[in-house]
Amino acid sequence: MERLTKQHFRLKYKNLRSSLSNEQFNYDCKQINKHINTIAKGNVHLFLPIKEKNEVDIWPTIKQLQNSNEVLGTSIFDSITDHVNHVEILKTANFITGDYNIPVPTKFNPISLNVFDTIIIPLLCYDKKGNRIGYGKGIYDRILEKCNVNCKKIGVSLFAAEQQIPSNEHDIKLDFCITPNKVIKF
Repeated sequence: MERLTKQHFRLKYKNLRSSLSNEQFNYDCKQINKHINTIAKGNVHLFLPIKEKNEVDIWPTIKQLQNSNEVLGTSIFDSITDHVNHVEILKTANFITGDYNIPVPTKFNPISLNVFDTIIIPLLCYDKKGNRIGYGKGIYDRILEKCNVNCKKIGVSLFAAEQQIPSNEHDIKLDFCITPNKVIKF
């Protein structure tokens, strides 16, 4: 049997995302946000979703956390230097479009990844062992290796797990994955 590549899964899940109706996408995102609110505790680092890529819309969670007493953070990718800056999103921040159409906060402070208790991770797909596949730039592998050892790594996905996906030795597994239907613990 032919072993499927990460690229195969990337293409499959990009196509699946784009095939969702607006109604289904919005419903699924609403359910995922409800689940995030039950599991994301303490200081939270999260991604700012790229609308054009139909990433899970976690803006309701972002707005809720932005108004909480916890630290809310994200990472800003600089495509010219290939460097990732980690920042605290200030309560008064708005968001503009940055590199790769990724939203970035207008008001932030530099911050260490060590302060975060939870990190919410975008992904294209994952498997039943907690392996994940993203866009292939390795950005989240670099971020995750700098998180504190107790930080909960939570992926969000519009779809169920694959039985198995390709993984590399350097890939960092998820602790949880949130789907519209459930929270999966690995």
